[in-house]
Amino acid sequence: MNRTRPVVARAYDQEGQLIFTRVFLPSTFLQRLRGLLGRKAPYLRDAWWFKPCSAIHTFGMRFPIDVLHLSREGRILRISAAVPPSRISICAAGHQVVELREGAAAALRLEVGNRLEVRR
Repeated sequence: MNRTRPVVARAYDQEGQLIFTRVFLPSTFLQRLRGLLGRKAPYLRDAWWFKPCSAIHTFGMRFPIDVLHLSREGRILRISAAVPPSRISICAAGHQVVELREGAAAALRLEVGNRLEVRR
């Protein structure tokens, strides 16, 4: 496994529809720490998926992002749209966090209660 790049997968909804064409799964401490920091805004169907995780920060980011907080089973518990730089997004009941391009959650019609699943 390449230690400098996260694993890339795809994500689907409960009906089997492809939602994210590129899901980055950071596995090392440094990959998780960096996330989207210092990167360009992701494409519409790109996602950074952190597991396990219940909170993220946007300190040092150059652009706002949409944040999905998911349950252990992948159900969307909370959608935080357009989280600006220098903020924290927390969901105590969350077990996974997905970072998206600003506006992606609405554009992809994601809603609280939807279930998402990563497949490699």
